[in-house]
Amino acid sequence: MLEEIRAMLMERMTERSQLMVDRMDPLCPRIIMKLEKTKLESRYCFARASLGNKFEVEGDVNRFVVDLARKTCACKECDIFGIPCRHAMCCIAFMKLEINDYVDDCFKKDAYENCYKFPFPVMNGEKMWPKVSGEPIKPPPYRRKRGREKKNRIKDKDERSSDGKKLTKVGIQMQCSNCLQYGHNKKTCKNPMTSRPPKASSQANRPSNRDSTIIRKERAQARQGYGLFISEATGNSYLRMPSSDKVIDIGGPSISKRQTRARNVVEVSLGQSSIDVSEPPCTQEFGIGG
Repeated sequence: MLEEIRAMLMERMTERSQLMVDRMDPLCPRIIMKLEKTKLESRYCFARASLGNKFEVEGDVNRFVVDLARKTCACKECDIFGIPCRHAMCCIAFMKLEINDYVDDCFKKDAYENCYKFPFPVMNGEKMWPKVSGEPIKPPPYRRKRGREKKNRIKDKDERSSDGKKLTKVGIQMQCSNCLQYGHNKKTCKNPMTSRPPKASSQANRPSNRDSTIIRKERAQARQGYGLFISEATGNSYLRMPSSDKVIDIGGPSISKRQTRARNVVEVSLGQSSIDVSEPPCTQEFGIGG
């Protein structure tokens, strides 16, 4: 590969050095084309001469000061590009001077030939190279990086995904999980660790009607009689059948699936029993007293 680059550069240097041999112009071809274009643009400029090769040039709804002695213009194009701008070109034509004298030396034929006058050395084939002593030059050892190897290249910010199914992270501001600040991640974080505030639960401030202490007290009240007992404070329901001393917990406003099945069984048993639950609750604490 290096031999191919050397051969390519040798051919290029030879072509460039022969390009300006037969040319009689003191300037390079591209600079001449730019100057011809600037001449056409200078037709719309008007110059007023002053002493010391200084001029006022009106053009483009503005006025510029041109100093031909210093090769400068107020538009700064002469200082940046090294060739006369349209304002300086108007002054040069006004004074009937030579344009080549106001072009920087780096754009002239002599400077171009000096760049390509050093030829590349010719070389024989690789088999004819002299043998040198020493160890052969080898590439550095390959070191496998930690983690899983990446098979896909890193895409640009405004580049879309190849499969079109994954959304890009353009416009998403990353938040550090260590300091909870935006703009970086945990790997590059240098700030001290900040504890994340606990998430507010929707049931944290809600009073529980299934507390074990409340259920124990309500069960004790349900054992004082027979029938259906409904607590006015929590809305929990309990049932004690006449032929049993066991109190069945039917549940409250928010009950589980197991309690729902128990309530269905109780409703079926109530429908088969002789207890009438359609009567209004008594004055006691029991919905249906005995």
